Formats: sequence, structure tokens, C-alpha cells
Amino acid sequence: MLTNTLTYPHVIAYEQGLEQVNLGNYKEAIKLLYFKSFSPVRYIPAKDKLKLFSITAEMILDPSNLPIDANMSGEDLFLEALLLTAGFNRPPNPALATQYLKAASQKKYMHAAELLAFLCLNYENKNIDKNKSKKLARLSFNYSAIAAFSGHLGAQSILGYCYENGIGTQKNELSAMAWYEKSAAGGYAKAKVNLGKCYQFGLKGDGISIEKDIDKAIALYQEAADQGHVEAQYILGSYYLTDKNNAIDNKKSFEFFTKSAEQGFILTAVNLGNCYKHGMGTQRNNLSAVKWYMKGVENDDQNAQFNLALCYEKGEGVEKNESKAVELYKQAAEKGHAGAQYNLGWCYQNGKGFEKNLTEAIKWFTKAAAQGHERAQHYLNSHYKETYLEVDEETGKMYKLR
Repeated sequence: MLTNTLTYPHVIAYEQGLEQVNLGNYKEAIKLLYFKSFSPVRYIPAKDKLKLFSITAEMILDPSNLPIDANMSGEDLFLEALLLTAGFNRPPNPALATQYLKAASQKKYMHAAELLAFLCLNYENKNIDKNKSKKLARLSFNYSAIAAFSGHLGAQSILGYCYENGIGTQKNELSAMAWYEKSAAGGYAKAKVNLGKCYQFGLKGDGISIEKDIDKAIALYQEAADQGHVEAQYILGSYYLTDKNNAIDNKKSFEFFTKSAEQGFILTAVNLGNCYKHGMGTQRNNLSAVKWYMKGVENDDQNAQFNLALCYEKGEGVEKNESKAVELYKQAAEKGHAGAQYNLGWCYQNGKGFEKNLTEAIKWFTKAAAQGHERAQHYLNSHYKETYLEVDEETGKMYKLR
């Protein structure tokens, strides 16, 4: 099936940016890749080409100031920063790039402040030192405020998110909605997604009470999806895949998942693989299912690891390979996937890919059972009820270790 992915303006700009790189017009390439491709919808290939995440949390928090030409404009400082991350016509130097970004932000160049806010927000919720996380949260709020008040739509959306979730500031749902609405009114797709979530789930706080309104949420998601926003497409694909609100439409779900996955959104790959595997909205195609599961595995997605393991175990869409299946089950099980934990336990119990090891089998059955996996609970209830798990007297199901 053909999609309209390549007709999105940000995708066209990305291709044009690559052409400019090949021609040696590096600053023009940066303008296309960043301003026309990444900035409007966070286009993933553009982010990767510019190597934006080569700028680390430690570099942002580093208080040192390298000597930089004070006569450079904010725009020139910003472009130089991105040339240094991307490594166009020079060796990559993300540490120096960070200094250029900070200098551009100090000159009130709103694009630099917004990018720093975006990076800080990305690192703030990762598993890092709490003190560093707190500093990054505050920086994300401060940088987004600088750019938001200068009219930067992306920064307005980030600032709304900071207010909604209390990142670097006190929670203020009223301010969050105000910034989301301002950014969305300007056409910014991510703000429409954030606003859609407020209506989908409701939002209550001091001075504000937004009731759930799924129709309004879907309308906002649709607007963002039409702009090519991958998360909006993923949300709509998931919405039409379920039977909630009697909205199930497998064909629509498949189309949205395809648009999102083809733009590189990690979470969508496994969903699109499932559509092909089970014939949801499209013809069954095990080869295509495996293709998308593999893309999910490349990004360390536990659901993709589990589903690809099933394909290897059964020889569906790929040559049967029990060793590879077990390897993938183990990867997913270690991340907490209950189905993979059960299957891994079964492999240990039956000597598939390992020597038989009842202790390891029970260990993984127990982990799966503790997450509510019924087959694991049934096995342990039948064989090891007295030893390993407590039983809910009302339901008869095991729920935790002694």
C-alpha cells in the first residue's frame, strides 16, 4: 500500500537537506534539516542526521565557558552548534556545540533556548542522579520560558508540559492549558497532541476543570496527524484498533500505524508488525510482520523482541531458529515482559535453548505470575503453591512472593 508519507513538507525538506549536504552547502542543509524538518514535528531522521542527542546531560550541566566570538549573532552561533553536532565539514564536537547553543540562548536566540529546553526535558526523566534531574528540570523550564515569551511555538508547548507535570516549577494546570492552546493555535502539532491528551483524559487543577471529551481529543489528534506528527498517528492507530467507544476500524488503524512507523516512531513498529501478522486492516503477511518486529528490536522494544521470538520459534516469516527465539525471550523477559518471562521459564523447564534448569524455570514463572500471567499462575498453583506464591482467597490467583 502506498502512503502519503513522502508528501509531508518536513520529509521533503529532509530530502532537500540531504541534497545540500552532498553539494557541500552545509549551512543551507542545517536550515532545511532543523528549521523545516526537525523543528515542526520532531522528525526522527532529521534528529538523527543532526546527531542532536550527541549533546549529553553532562555537557548541558557543565558550567565551564569556552571562548566564543562575542561578535557572532545568535543565529550564527546556533548554526555553528548544529554543524558541530552533525560533523558537517568538520569533526563532530558536541561539547563545543553545547557552548555555542548556550551562547546563542544568552543572546535571546529563541531556537537555541527551545532546543536546550527540549534536550533538558528529554534527559530529565531518564534514570540519572536525582540532583542532576532536578537541575535539568529547572533548566528545561527556564529555557522554554525564554523562547515561549519570544513566540516560539515549540517552546510554548514545552512550557505547557512543564506546568502540567510540575517540571522545574510548581504544577499549574491553568497555565499548562493556556500555553498548549497558544501553541496549538499557531499550528504546532505537538501542542495539539498535548491538548488532545488533556481532553482525552480530563485535566483538573486550581482554577481549571477540563472534562473528558473524546471527540475534541480525536479532532486535535487528527489535525496533528495530518501534519505528519508520528505520536498523533500512533495514538489514532491505537484508538481505532480497540473497541472502546465503538470506534474499532482496523483499516484506519493500519493506515495510521504505517504512516507513523515509516517515519521512524519506535513504538509503532511492533503495532504495524501485529497488523501484518494477524491481518488487521491489511492482508496477513508474515514477512512484513517480521520486518517491522526487527525494526522494533533494533530499538530495544520488549514487545517486538517477544513477537519476533514467537516468529523464530514457529518459523513464521523467518527460518525457524529456537536459539534465536530463546535469546529474544530472555531480552524481553529481563525488561519485564510477562509473556516472555513465562516462555523463558518454559524453555528452562523443557531444555529448549538451555540445559533443563528447574530453579531458573520457577524463577521466571514466578516473575510472570507476579504480573498476573494466568498460565504461569496456573503452573505454580499446580506444582508449587505452598512454596512460592501467596493466593488471593477470593480469586484463587497468586499475586506475590512470600
